[in-house]
Amino acid sequence: MDAKIEINNVQELEIILNIILNPNPNTAKIKKTTELVKAYRKKPSSVESFLFIIKNNSSAKLRQLSAILLNKKIESHWDKLDQNFKENTQKLLLELLTQEKEFLVAKAIANLIFRLAKLSLLANEWNSLHNYIFMDPSNFNSSQSHLFELNLYIISELIETCPNQLKPKFLEINNIITLSLTQGSSKVNFISKFT
Repeated sequence: MDAKIEINNVQELEIILNIILNPNPNTAKIKKTTELVKAYRKKPSSVESFLFIIKNNSSAKLRQLSAILLNKKIESHWDKLDQNFKENTQKLLLELLTQEKEFLVAKAIANLIFRLAKLSLLANEWNSLHNYIFMDPSNFNSSQSHLFELNLYIISELIETCPNQLKPKFLEINNIITLSLTQGSSKVNFISKFT
């Protein structure tokens, strides 16, 4: 690959990510493609490309990798994005989380949701992400237990990073913790961080 080549759109990004995920990697090629992705991730426009792949690509590994790569940069781009795009991104991530069948991809999406929920909490905003994360746990049916676990994961991360902003939601969090204890969740070790 010529060092002058760069990623310009989602199709090129998919090609490059597939090279990175090749089961028989060529070390030199992986190094060059990784550099291309690193440069592309510095562009705010890359957010839309990664979201497109997470939503539309049939490869679970590619969806997961895209979510992981976006997770590491979304905070630095967030303030540069259009408000409508940001609101649509939050809605999209919630839809993707509830639709995703592969747990590792869903976990990577949950990490993205945590990042955005943290940003809005630190800005003293309460939005659709928080309404979903802190919804009444009885809204989850037995086939959605993984979503409940992921919400607990997101809540534990939020408690770790911005506990003061969550104090007004103590009763909702206490309800969620109580239910998780009765269900034997492995994700309740965060209770001491908040209470």
